[in-house]
Amino acid sequence: MNELNSFDRLRFHQIRFLSKTVVRIARGSIAGGLRSLLGKITPLDILLFGYRRTFTSFEEAHRYAAKYNVLSHEHPENIAEHSRRAQFARPSDYPVLFYLQKLAREVRSVLDIGGSVGNLFYAYSRYLEFPPSFQWTVYDFPKTISVGRQIAVEKAESRLDFIEKLEDCPAADAIVISGALHYIEVLPPELTACFERQPRHVFINRAPVIDGPSAITLQDHEDRFAISAARILSRQVLLEAMSAANYELVDEWTAPELRLEIPLHPEASVSAYSGFYFRAKDILVEEPQAIRRKPIPAAVQQTWLPPAELPDPPSISA
Repeated sequence: MNELNSFDRLRFHQIRFLSKTVVRIARGSIAGGLRSLLGKITPLDILLFGYRRTFTSFEEAHRYAAKYNVLSHEHPENIAEHSRRAQFARPSDYPVLFYLQKLAREVRSVLDIGGSVGNLFYAYSRYLEFPPSFQWTVYDFPKTISVGRQIAVEKAESRLDFIEKLEDCPAADAIVISGALHYIEVLPPELTACFERQPRHVFINRAPVIDGPSAITLQDHEDRFAISAARILSRQVLLEAMSAANYELVDEWTAPELRLEIPLHPEASVSAYSGFYFRAKDILVEEPQAIRRKPIPAAVQQTWLPPAELPDPPSISA
């Protein structure tokens, strides 16, 4: 990775400032319609907003990002940020925690796709007591999991493992894709096609989902000079793909702490990310060792979280 030159740094700042300004003052149906009309003028979109626009494919987005020659997911600051997130659960984590607690007699292995340094495992371990035989496997980029392995060794954590290829994880009772699905070009059924058996439970969390057609953009990691190709996923496409793979939707929720705005494309913008829990149909399971509920330290209890039990997730499904 090369350091950005002065012109590219200025361009980043210009795009960020103009994007925030337009999004802030142009909310509303009338302004949204005007933004959509202007967004159809591609040269104007590129001139004003550069990478903060839609692309025809992941390949096109990657090519555009390559001109800046900056790291994204393997950026040292990104890895450090995920390491810090191991200390706490975010609001959108509670639905997943709720269901993992309910599924304690079924789930003894988890594949965490895009799980960085294992931050979800550490965060969830503050609320759930995983038994010694439990296995949490993280799939991510080589540089990222190298740091994750080092942290696991320092913590003497034997329940956490890391892989560089999905083929190295032949099966899992549940898969978790948290804050990562929009960076992946395929959907969960294709990701797990190499498994010896179908995962019974699929948790998709912190994903930008819209009711219209899917769109590709470059997500701006605004706390550093980094951009990543990302897909704003069509809800219908996701549900149809999961249904075709013999999954049923159990629940869905919002992740209000995250949003993704594309200045001249309100139809592809997301005011809050989404989470989903899918369950495979007609699969018999064994009775594994249970995950026990761990008492929540007083210092990390939320005012709206009863100490005796996890809350019902904020469901918007029927």
